Amino acid sequence: MNRSDYSDTQLRVIDSENKRILVSASAGSGKTTVMIERIATLLRDKKCGLGEMLVCTFTKSAASDMRAKLYCKLSAMGLKSMLSELVRADISTIDSFCQKTVKRYFFELGIDPEFEVSDEEESKIMLGEAIKTVVENNTEYKEVSELMSGRSGYVFFDTLKKACDDMRTKGDTDKTFCYDENVSQKIEKYFNRKKERLKERILHIQSGGCGEVAEIFLKALDNETSLPRISTSKLGMEQEVCVNLLKTDVKAFLSEVGDYKRTVKQESGFIDVIYDAARDVLNEYGDAKKKACKLDFADLEALMLKLLHTPVAEQLRKKYKYIFVDEYQDINPLQEQLITLLSGDSNLFMVGDLKQSIYAFRGCEPRIFKAKYESYKATGEGEVIDLDDNYRSSPQVINAVNKVFCEIMTDGLGGTDYAKNPMKAKNEQEGEVVFNVISPRKNEVSLPKVYSVKNHVFQGEEEIEAEAIAAVNLILDLISKEGASCYGDIAVLSRDGTSDVFRDMMRMLKELNIPFSVKEQTKFIDDAVIGQLIAYLKIIDNFLDDKALAVAMLSPLGGFTENELAAVRANGDGRFCELVLNDSNEKVVRFRERTDRYRNMRATCTAGEMANAIVAENGYFNYAYAHGDDCAELLDKFLEYLTSLRNKDLYSALNTLAKSKASADKGEIGNTIKFMTIHKSKGLEFKYVLIVGLSKSFNFDDLSRCMIGDGMYLYSDHSTMNTDMRFYASVMLRKQLLEENLRILYVAMTRAKKGLYLFATAEDGNARSAAYELQWEKGIVDLSEATCFYDWLSPLYALKKRHPTVELFGKAKAKGIGAADERLIKMLNTHFDMPYLRYAPSKSYVSLIAHAADEEEEESIGQNVVLVDDGEEAMERGNAYHRAMQKLDFSNPDFSVLSDEDIRLIDKKQVLDAIKNVGEFVGVTYKEQPFMIKKAAKSIGVEGEGDVLVQGVIDLLVIDGDNAVVVDYKTGKPHSRFEEGYFKQVNLYGEAVETLLKLNVRKKCLYYFSTGEFVEVK
Repeated sequence: MNRSDYSDTQLRVIDSENKRILVSASAGSGKTTVMIERIATLLRDKKCGLGEMLVCTFTKSAASDMRAKLYCKLSAMGLKSMLSELVRADISTIDSFCQKTVKRYFFELGIDPEFEVSDEEESKIMLGEAIKTVVENNTEYKEVSELMSGRSGYVFFDTLKKACDDMRTKGDTDKTFCYDENVSQKIEKYFNRKKERLKERILHIQSGGCGEVAEIFLKALDNETSLPRISTSKLGMEQEVCVNLLKTDVKAFLSEVGDYKRTVKQESGFIDVIYDAARDVLNEYGDAKKKACKLDFADLEALMLKLLHTPVAEQLRKKYKYIFVDEYQDINPLQEQLITLLSGDSNLFMVGDLKQSIYAFRGCEPRIFKAKYESYKATGEGEVIDLDDNYRSSPQVINAVNKVFCEIMTDGLGGTDYAKNPMKAKNEQEGEVVFNVISPRKNEVSLPKVYSVKNHVFQGEEEIEAEAIAAVNLILDLISKEGASCYGDIAVLSRDGTSDVFRDMMRMLKELNIPFSVKEQTKFIDDAVIGQLIAYLKIIDNFLDDKALAVAMLSPLGGFTENELAAVRANGDGRFCELVLNDSNEKVVRFRERTDRYRNMRATCTAGEMANAIVAENGYFNYAYAHGDDCAELLDKFLEYLTSLRNKDLYSALNTLAKSKASADKGEIGNTIKFMTIHKSKGLEFKYVLIVGLSKSFNFDDLSRCMIGDGMYLYSDHSTMNTDMRFYASVMLRKQLLEENLRILYVAMTRAKKGLYLFATAEDGNARSAAYELQWEKGIVDLSEATCFYDWLSPLYALKKRHPTVELFGKAKAKGIGAADERLIKMLNTHFDMPYLRYAPSKSYVSLIAHAADEEEEESIGQNVVLVDDGEEAMERGNAYHRAMQKLDFSNPDFSVLSDEDIRLIDKKQVLDAIKNVGEFVGVTYKEQPFMIKKAAKSIGVEGEGDVLVQGVIDLLVIDGDNAVVVDYKTGKPHSRFEEGYFKQVNLYGEAVETLLKLNVRKKCLYYFSTGEFVEVK
């Protein structure tokens, strides 16, 4: 990019000469690009050299990406002399920088220079063993463990681990956690604030004609007694909605107060015991690491902190004239201390986005960013620059994001007032936002089936989530518009990667032969290909393991069939391994000899070296590739993992692997639809984003399990943590969890470039949506009472009302010759306004099978999406014709609105002829109109009793007064043996128009591009 390509605000970031700069960069604002430009500019202007810079990133992949981008930038600027220095430049995670520096100055710290850094999984195993040892050897800890969690000890163990993590990330394990003397007052204020908010809502309904009910509510709140039965039979619909919502919240508040009163009498000294135990655990863990000559990442940061209190600190401060910290919102307290001590009087540049801090489970503290932001603003000791221009997403996406977060992200909930700095859309590409609220119907004995005019959908045996069905239908719509090449442009996100919606969507896509990949953490031991390699390694270490021996022999490394193994077993009784050792079959002998050769390597090879040799010599990567690129990639990561276990012999490596949960990302391959958690999507962008599971409840399990939360550190050794403190901790932890989920929703919605599609399932969804909308309009929403993302998304309903041009719900578009009739537009929006809700069965039992037997499928041409490899261009050509007829203005066809690829695929003359021919029909034209009607199954040739929902898309609907013409485009040949099937489809289109729009369909016809003729349907 040239300087002229940057905005004025971005140039401020690049050129600022302030020594302390904090950049608050919203999603899609180009923060990495700007940071690279600033670094390159400093180097070009010779204000410092690469060796005088320290660039800290949050992940190793981000460091690699930044190094690569800086390489390209320096090359483009002609600074090629610096490229050789880039390899040695300090661009890394904070952990990696600490490791490098601690290793260099080991003598100053008095540690063994031969230390190894244990990976995350190895550290978890060692810490777990330390916890087990400490608890088993202390009677008091055992008793508390049983009190907290019964015989399993799970809750106590989990709490101990959290206490250890908390103490270490705070940077001072010698300090203990303190009792806040004012906590009772804080709890009282908490209840009073909630009570006042409820009273405001009660006064609102009182002024709206519900005086009697309001008095009942007020009396219950003042006396903190349970609510009596309240009748709403005399209230209007709007009043009843408000009263019922308020009643639910008042009951919840009174229940919360009651629970607190019942438990406040109980005294608990657990917290002292927990932190005494945590200190003992950390001592035991430290001894184990010292014995193994190991350090973990927390040790490296603690040692780095110690080093920065020695004379070495001044050397480091002189070395690094410029320090850059990326993703500053994800820093933890210990890392903040390191950066502060290291920067001294140097130039410090920090960039991040408080709204994208979603890693609290890693000890990240967004409050550090917030405190520095407010401090710099107030004192001027540093410069704050806000980057709010979004270059990624369409105006429609930004409009929806702003509408939601201006309402729900505040200083009180989220840590920042979003409304003060909403994003500004700088990407002019048109897009859409669709919010799908699916309402499963209850108490239906006969579950509905769906017949799609495009795709036959039959009833299956397994239950499929209605939300998954709607999401897959939307994907089919996208594919039909853009073709198979768009698979890689689509991402499906969820808070939870194991959701039922994910599972069902993948099952349906697999049946449709639509390629998808899943970006997820896969345990090495759970992968089939790696599992076979592990089995082979096990028998090298111990040939007497019968189970591993059978798996290894059946794997490509053994090459045996099940019949051959059965033949070995038939040789006699006894253990299987003994039969293999005594078998004289030539193939078995060769297998034993090869295994013995590897076993003899154990004395001189590490586990990593041996595994690499086995894979290379046996062509095992070819076997992995046969199972998919993602399997081969995971195998490569497994070999890297074994290699990282430095100096580990085979026995020790297998033991570590058995105890660990070692895993790696698997998935996200090529031109496939991407499934991933929202956390995995951070930093990525996609043309189309579907967010599913928005009505799934947040996980509040930690509130009842672990009472270690905000405001609880640095307490007196002799105090006890009473119920007040535990309650206060629970309240604060709930707030933190809500804020984290708020930011997770922001991350998810800002991944979309063009299309954003939101999916939620709700019983009585229409009523619930209307109720939420009413709450927002009346200003009686309590954001802190949200239990799922759906509770926060109601502002989108208001957005649709105020900005009808924003396609939140797939609004029908009218184009054509005459003026549109308002009554007709309303009916179209009512009956044809469901392109993304093709069907919403009640807990539907359906299975998608997309194998329509028509000529366009056979020839791979036409609107129907044919998901096979052969004839792909023919299919694309058919789609291109349909896109042309949809996008071109019939009164003034301008082919520049089409993509270059579509222009290549179509015959312009055929398209112009089509526009001229359909233009003979007088009336208002509606293009690509989706519909849904109910039909008797037998009437359309679908097996089964009862009704089915019929869905389809009318290519062209022309309306003149009370009359209509239905046209369906075809790219095949007229008068083929398939026309009878086409007639059936178009007759259904006509019936839908007559039934739903109450119009007389005077003509139904097929139009063939190849011949330019109409074939009338009778």
